[in-house]
Amino acid sequence: MNKLKLLIMITIILAFTGCFRSYPMGLSEKQWERLSTAEQTKLTTQQYELDKKHAIEREKQRRLRMQFLEKQRIAEENRISELYAKAQYKDIVIVNFYRALYQVSKNWYPMQPDTITLIRGEVKKFKINILRNNRSYRTETIWAKYDIQGTKVTVYLDNPNYRGRSMVILNNGRWYKERRYSKNFLEKYNSIKDMTIGVRYLKVNSDALTIDVYKYK
Repeated sequence: MNKLKLLIMITIILAFTGCFRSYPMGLSEKQWERLSTAEQTKLTTQQYELDKKHAIEREKQRRLRMQFLEKQRIAEENRISELYAKAQYKDIVIVNFYRALYQVSKNWYPMQPDTITLIRGEVKKFKINILRNNRSYRTETIWAKYDIQGTKVTVYLDNPNYRGRSMVILNNGRWYKERRYSKNFLEKYNSIKDMTIGVRYLKVNSDALTIDVYKYK
């Protein structure tokens, strides 16, 4: 018995036993019950082919969407690489994540320190480790952005496309030396205490304009 015949039989059985609340081709229960077995089989086959067609179309759209997103990602990576290659002093900042305590249920766990670099106009998504007994217990996703004007660094604890928790660090003109900033995010079940972040400009080799950024990623 091929898969189509098996599907048709299962559909008809479920329909007759009352376990299937929807019927092929949008028919109501009363309309379905008026049909002969042959008519039900025919409509079930039509519904199967229609569902199959829709599934193929959805998969096609999904692949096109993935291709589009991949092109966007590559274009953004190339854009950022060009910016790094041409960067001047104050175009790039080093952002040090020194400490934070994350609440999980009723317990508190420390964040593993981490460091990233940001160039003006860049948004970076990365993960930090939450430790338990000095071992990685879970990860948390963080986004960080250095605005194109160079006036602030914003750290997002939630997706920046939605309104959520964030920490805005304004440029006070003194990032030639590291400045540290701290903030608490107190909630009922998902609090973060003493998130401490340091920001400073990355020094650029003015001759070759080369930047040692890899050790900061």
